[in-house]
Amino acid sequence: MDDNNKEVDLINKQIYTTYIYLGTVILSILLLYNNRRVLQKKEPFFNKKTDNNLSVLNRSVILVASAIYLILNYKHIKTGDVAKGALASENLQIEASWLSLIAGIIVLYATIEDASDYENPEL
Repeated sequence: MDDNNKEVDLINKQIYTTYIYLGTVILSILLLYNNRRVLQKKEPFFNKKTDNNLSVLNRSVILVASAIYLILNYKHIKTGDVAKGALASENLQIEASWLSLIAGIIVLYATIEDASDYENPEL
C-alpha cells in the first residue's frame, strides 16, 4: 500500500472514531436529561442501575476512542508523509491524545468508584 492510500486509510479510521465520539456525546446528553428529570421529580428515562451502567459504558467507549486516536496519530507520523515543519504540530496532537487518554482514565475511574452519585464531566 503506498503512502497516499495509507493516509486515506488513517483518515477513514479517524472519521469512524469521530462517529463513535458523536455517539458518546448523544448518550451523554441523554444521561444528563435523565439526571435533570430525576432532580425535577419526574419519571426518568432510565432507572438508577441502567443509568450507572450506561455511564460506565459511555466512559469506557470514550477511553477506547481516545486510545484509537493516539494510535492513529502515531501511525500518521510513521507514514513518513509528515513534512519536517509539520512534525511539531503532529507531536502536539500526540500530546493532546495522551492528555485525553489520561482524562478518560480518570473520569472512568471516578465513575466506577462512585457510580451512584456522579457528574457528567466533559473531555
